[in-house]
This record gives sequence, C-alpha cells and structure tokens, in this order.
Amino acid sequence: MNAEQYLKDRIDERIHWYDDLSERNLTWYKRLRVVEVACAALIPLFAGLVFVFGAAAIILGVLGIVVAVTAGVLGLYQFQQRWLECRSISEALRREKYLCLTQSAPYDGADQRGHLRLLVQRVENLIVKENSAWVEDRFAPRLEPRRRTGHSTDPQYAAAE
Repeated sequence: MNAEQYLKDRIDERIHWYDDLSERNLTWYKRLRVVEVACAALIPLFAGLVFVFGAAAIILGVLGIVVAVTAGVLGLYQFQQRWLECRSISEALRREKYLCLTQSAPYDGADQRGHLRLLVQRVENLIVKENSAWVEDRFAPRLEPRRRTGHSTDPQYAAAE
C-alpha cells in the first residue's frame, strides 16, 4: 500500500466518518438543548396562568416532564461530549495528514517509505486510543466518572490509581 492509497482509504475515510458523527452529535445536542430551554422558560408563564386558565396546570406538568426527559436524554447520550471528542479526533487526523503531505516535522527526516510507516503508526495510535477510550467509557466498571487528566483529586480514589 502506498501513501496516497492509505491517505484516501484510511485517513480521509476516517476524517469523513468522524466529521459526520460529530455533526450528528452537535445537531442532537443543539436540538435537545433548545427544547429544554424553551420548555423551562415557559414553565413560569404557565405557573402564573394556573388560576386564570385551568388547563395551564396540565400544560405546566407536561412542560416539566419534557424538561426532565430532555435533561435525562442529554445526560445519558452525552451528545456534547461525543461531539467534542469526534471533532478532536477528526482534527488530529487532518493534522497528521497535512504534516505528512507537507513533509513537516516529524515527517521531514525520512524517506518516502519511512514517512508512510510513521504516518500509519501515528494515525493508528490515534484511532486505537479513541477506540480504547470509547470502550472504557461504555463498558469498564468504575467508582467515579473518568477524568480527562487521568488523576483523581479525591484522596479516597487516588490510592487506587
């Protein structure tokens, strides 16, 4: 496999995949946040109308349910975090691609075959790291949420790390 084929078949395909996934997560995050904020803003309005308009109490309850469900869905699916992660990986892959194409550091000292080996190694490390983080986030049992720094500030958990 040559560098052009690897760039096209692996890197460009992954960049496109992460861009699409990032865009879908951003779209869902924004839609759900708009619903949540709009419903939360309407609650005080209908609370004031309860004594004037009898059905306002029912509407008030429905709005509260919508806010609670929307907040739960946002917390469960973590659209904002997934959007940021996908965007970050896409940009990291794009960066590696352009560093290699322009023969900038770290791709400036080797021959063409050395460039391809280094590019493959660095790109595959990015992809494996992302896949490992995904598996850890979804399936690994833990006492507390994973922190980005990798170090716990809570003395109770620091000994376990």
